[in-house]
Amino acid sequence: MIEVPVGPLTICRRLKEHGFAAYVVGGAVRDALLDRPPVDWDVVTDALPGQVAAAFPGSRRRDEQFGRVLVAGVDVLTMRSDGSYRDGRRPSEVTFTRHLELDLLRRDFTVNAMAYDPFTGVLIDPTGGREDLELRVVRAVGEAGERFGEDHLRALRALRLGAVLGFSLHPHTAAAIRAHATRVGLVAPERVRAELEAILLSPGVSPALEHLAAWGLLPAMLPELEPAYRQKERSTFRHCVLTAHYAPAVVELRWAGLFHDAGKVEGEGADHAASSACLAQTALERLRSPRRLIRQVVRLVEHHMFTYPEGTPAGTMRRMVLCLGPDGVRELLALRYADRQASGRPGLGEQGERALAHLRQVLVEGSAIGLSQLAIDGDDVAKALSWVPGPGIGRILELVHRRVLDDPALNQREALLQLVEELGGRPAENAGGGD
Repeated sequence: MIEVPVGPLTICRRLKEHGFAAYVVGGAVRDALLDRPPVDWDVVTDALPGQVAAAFPGSRRRDEQFGRVLVAGVDVLTMRSDGSYRDGRRPSEVTFTRHLELDLLRRDFTVNAMAYDPFTGVLIDPTGGREDLELRVVRAVGEAGERFGEDHLRALRALRLGAVLGFSLHPHTAAAIRAHATRVGLVAPERVRAELEAILLSPGVSPALEHLAAWGLLPAMLPELEPAYRQKERSTFRHCVLTAHYAPAVVELRWAGLFHDAGKVEGEGADHAASSACLAQTALERLRSPRRLIRQVVRLVEHHMFTYPEGTPAGTMRRMVLCLGPDGVRELLALRYADRQASGRPGLGEQGERALAHLRQVLVEGSAIGLSQLAIDGDDVAKALSWVPGPGIGRILELVHRRVLDDPALNQREALLQLVEELGGRPAENAGGGD
């Protein structure tokens, strides 16, 4: 028996009272059978969209052409069969039906093509989805090539489903992915990104990314990683995949792990960080990622080769905190940890541990003092030096700020004014100060 929540159960009951068939369907049934907490419950019925809307005043019709009505946060779907898929994403026409099996046979994968009657406890499974759950395999409904020809995104969805559930792909389904790999490039970038990020955040991220490359999907979605994959023994690509795997399941960290060494094919040492960051930015912009995400990933990749040798002053960490923010430094250290794990080296290493200790010290002290937190401002500098406003005042403030980051106790008004007079009296600093 599947325990159906009150919301979808009430919807099914009311539809039954109005003389219609009603079942819960799809991913929720799959997850319930796997003892995974279902996220979204869908209801399928033979009631037409207008009849559903009439049975539930206040419901909202959406995609009425495809028989979708939103009732109290639950999608109620009219049973249908699909016509041809001319755009490679959605059918050009649908036919509503009273036959549940026809509706299930149009779906993508067998584990998603099951319906459950919450009142009789009967599972309707015309494609063998229950058996595939037991075998832990993702298999396309019917002929796999037809399914992927209908909807080009299904190839990527198959990989995502396998990565999330920890399932393997049926050989016929895997072969169809290879045959349709280039067509994924025709799908809207936002849809591709959503599937890629679901893969990145899944427990099976490493094998899924390896399959994505081996089965020819990489050029269509992430061509920036193709040179690394084509490298001898694919060591750089595999290292990037493993780094993404070991990184915490945070989307910017997984992206950063995947791209952190991608530029090694072109540059070595510290130089590769800049080229890797450029590749990451190009890929994420093409996938129409949010600007904030792009900035975070690029910044992490740019700085992932940071050094923190013995004797590094705490002022260095204060500058890092002001540049990246405390969370940014933590993420950088998490990326360092994942990078080392992917190379077979445990922990953060001496430099990483030293940086972490300084980070904790700086956060406890609150000593990462920003320019706006100085005990003096530009007006104070101008008065102390009898300068008119100009770029020289800003340069003096920057020099004062550097001193304070090295010695936060210096951030006292009188001490800083004395420092200003010393700095302003130097010819190199005074030049142009009053212009």
